[in-house]
Amino acid sequence: MEHQVFINIKDIQTCYNTIVQRLNSLNENTKSTCTQCPLRIARISKGRLHLTYLISVADLETRMGKLIALADDTNINESEITPRFDDIKAQLDDMHMFMNVSDASHAAKNVTRIIRQHKKYYIPGSEVTWRTLADKSQERALPGTVRSRFITMVLCLDISESMSSNNGWGQTLEFVNDFLAELKELKTNDERLLDEYIAVTTFGHETKIHKALTNNYDDIKEHIQGLTLGGPSPLYGGLLLSMATAHIAKRRYVPSVNSLNLSPRIIVITDGCPTDTLLHAGPDIQDESKVEQTVSYISEAVEEIDKRDFELFFIGVGKCNKTFIHKMSTISQSKMYSYKDGRRLARYGFFESHLASHGLQLKLSLKTSLSVWDEDDIQFIRADTRRRCERPYGSLFQESNDASLLSLGSRVRRGPAWKDGCIDNSGPGTVIGHFDGKLLVTWDLNDHTSSYRYTRDCFEVQAVDEPRVLNPFESMATGCKVKPGRNCLSRDIGDSNRGIVLRVETPHATIRWDNGHIGKHCYGVDTNTEIELE
Repeated sequence: MEHQVFINIKDIQTCYNTIVQRLNSLNENTKSTCTQCPLRIARISKGRLHLTYLISVADLETRMGKLIALADDTNINESEITPRFDDIKAQLDDMHMFMNVSDASHAAKNVTRIIRQHKKYYIPGSEVTWRTLADKSQERALPGTVRSRFITMVLCLDISESMSSNNGWGQTLEFVNDFLAELKELKTNDERLLDEYIAVTTFGHETKIHKALTNNYDDIKEHIQGLTLGGPSPLYGGLLLSMATAHIAKRRYVPSVNSLNLSPRIIVITDGCPTDTLLHAGPDIQDESKVEQTVSYISEAVEEIDKRDFELFFIGVGKCNKTFIHKMSTISQSKMYSYKDGRRLARYGFFESHLASHGLQLKLSLKTSLSVWDEDDIQFIRADTRRRCERPYGSLFQESNDASLLSLGSRVRRGPAWKDGCIDNSGPGTVIGHFDGKLLVTWDLNDHTSSYRYTRDCFEVQAVDEPRVLNPFESMATGCKVKPGRNCLSRDIGDSNRGIVLRVETPHATIRWDNGHIGKHCYGVDTNTEIELE
């Protein structure tokens, strides 16, 4: 191969155009040959054509390496380099794929193909480049014709080379198949359910949006089963692509039930061994000197996903790094599931949408059909939804000195200036705090919290004398009246004091006492009864 020197951006453009023309010609010839004689092309690919492709790939890899070196050594605008870099890489991947994919009539079914990448390539610039690529790619995730609202899910799959060992990919397929099967069954059993659309993103030898949002679960299953494994594990890039997909879907299609948005969910399936953040192609080997930095970038991405109110779950497969999976789940404040929980996680979305619609009444209507795991998930969903609703308000249970505001513990219903739709499920609620001159109210029937104006000119809620009514499965709830129990030792509570429950976090409840004191007390778990119902 002749030696090539890049003097300026015009030389890069000339080289780039030559590469594109050469590859286009090569691709057209290949398509023509494959159409005329697919069996012959399969045989030739093992001989002369195989050698031709290897030479072309080596040539193109060298040229791309020089292009990257130029990007690192000069002040050329990153926006000029990145598109060329992406196109060259995409065509390289296509050539590699051709060498790994034989004619469909000869390919063995259910056999996962693997690409071995030995030469390292790094994305130009910095970690910001991943964000730029993700933002430019997000439009590809949108469905073609859908105009209605739907629940968004993103399956972010690790397709790095390490997933081919320790049954990592086999466990991935087990989770995906169970997950899709349960979604399909749930929809079949109740057509009134909101459609759940799924997009597929990958990170590995291909870090991209692989499948736009769709509710064709059979198509998704077939597509995932046909994926090829290989390359490193740029999890950071995969997370940003998934976040961009969730973001654009939320902006255009997120459904609202009783004034509550059903957040997109991202499910990451990985062995938990991410490689260098900037490494987009090469061997799947962690650089020990960069592990801490890599985990730091990934942690920041996970925090950002959570702050955007996207639910994030990590599923460990193969011989996974359990410490890493646990750390990411802790940062995202999500539950941990295994690859055997595909059906369970599909039901998670079912419970989430129904809780938004029916609140606590869901548990009554489904009581006989709920498993222990279902009960646990419902409890977590309620707590997590409440956390997301209350996040904008900062510290709760703050009581203002403004005498015009209702005191904490007051019971309320919709007022004459009500504008919050059906978020209250037409039921009463309890004032649990004051925020920016407004009342924070937690509603009985769904445990959701929102803020409301309460001024002389605008009463979005109004006081009512209506006690909290417990459901059969509840022993304590926000709005209940309580008194000191037999084990109460607090000096801040007199024997004659009475209080109102502001928050229940089993086995404790936060109480606002008549004397204004706010404290947390045990309500009868393990025989320790600091408070009891009045």
